[in-house]
Amino acid sequence: MSISIAKRGRIGLTAAAAVGGLTYGLALHYLVTYLRDHGPDGGGWSLRGNGAITLVWLGVLAVLAVEIPLVRRKAWLSVILVPVAVFLGLFVLPGTV
Repeated sequence: MSISIAKRGRIGLTAAAAVGGLTYGLALHYLVTYLRDHGPDGGGWSLRGNGAITLVWLGVLAVLAVEIPLVRRKAWLSVILVPVAVFLGLFVLPGTV
C-alpha cells in the first residue's frame, strides 16, 4: 500500500505539531520556573513566587493560536495532540515544579 501525498503531509504536520507543542511546553515550564525564582518585581506587582503562574496563560493563548489553523486544515489528530503535548511539556515531563 502506498500513502497518498495528502496523507504524508498530514502525518508530517501531526508530528511537527506534537514536537512543537512538547518543545513549547518545556520552554514555558523552564521560563516560569526561572521567573518564579529570579523574576522581576516592582511597586505592587511581582513575578517571583506565585506571580509566575500568570505566565501559564501564555500556554493557553499559544494553543488557541495553533489550533485555529489546524482546524481549518482539518488536521484533527494534530488538534488533539497539540494541547496534550503542551500539557506534558509544561507539567509532566519536567517532573518537578
